[in-house]
Amino acid sequence: MQAVDEAVSKLITVTPNELPEGANVDFQPTSKQGVSFPSNDTTPTITVHFGKPAHVRSVTIPRDTTQNANVQQFEVTFYSPEGKKINNQPILSNSSPQDDKYLPAGLDASQIPSNTPVARLDITVLKTTDSQSPKGVVLDIQACTKAGAGKCFYFLTHGYQVNTIATVLFYFLSYNCIHNRIDSYNWLHRSARVISISIS
Repeated sequence: MQAVDEAVSKLITVTPNELPEGANVDFQPTSKQGVSFPSNDTTPTITVHFGKPAHVRSVTIPRDTTQNANVQQFEVTFYSPEGKKINNQPILSNSSPQDDKYLPAGLDASQIPSNTPVARLDITVLKTTDSQSPKGVVLDIQACTKAGAGKCFYFLTHGYQVNTIATVLFYFLSYNCIHNRIDSYNWLHRSARVISISIS
C-alpha cells in the first residue's frame, strides 16, 4: 500500500531548512507539483514519520509525475519504533538517468531491511539531474503496516500486494506453471498483475 497519504505527509519534516507551513502535503505521490527547494538547499533531508510502524518494501522519488522533477539519487536511513537506526550506514538508491525520467531513483525490497518494522525514515537527496536544488519532489513509499501484516502478501521481485484470495489464486497458477500446465511464465507474470490488489 502507499504509505505517503495525507495524514503521513502532514508529519513530514525537512532539514536543514524548514518548509513553508502546509507545503509538506505536496510530498504525496498524487501531487501535481511536488515540493521544490530553494536554490541554497541542494541536499535536504526529508524525514517521514509513519503513524503506525510499517514494513517498507520500496522507496522511490518519481520524475515523471511532476514538472521539472530532477532528483537523480538519494540515500535512506531507517529507524525502528524505539528510535534506533536499523541500517548503520545510509542505503544508496540507484541513479536515475538524466535523459530518462521514467527510470526514477529508488530502493527496492532487496535493498531494504525486511525483518524490522520502520517508524521513521530519513531520505537525503544527494544529486539532481541539473545540479540544482531538488524540484517537484514527491515520495512513493510502498509499505505494509503491522496491523495489516496478516492480510498482506508481498512479492519481493515484483512489488505486488495481494489479499488472501489472490494469494491462493497465485499459488494455483504457480503450481500449474511448474507442472507444465501453463505454457509460459510470462503468462503467469501477466496474471499476477491482474490479480494484484493494494490493501489498506
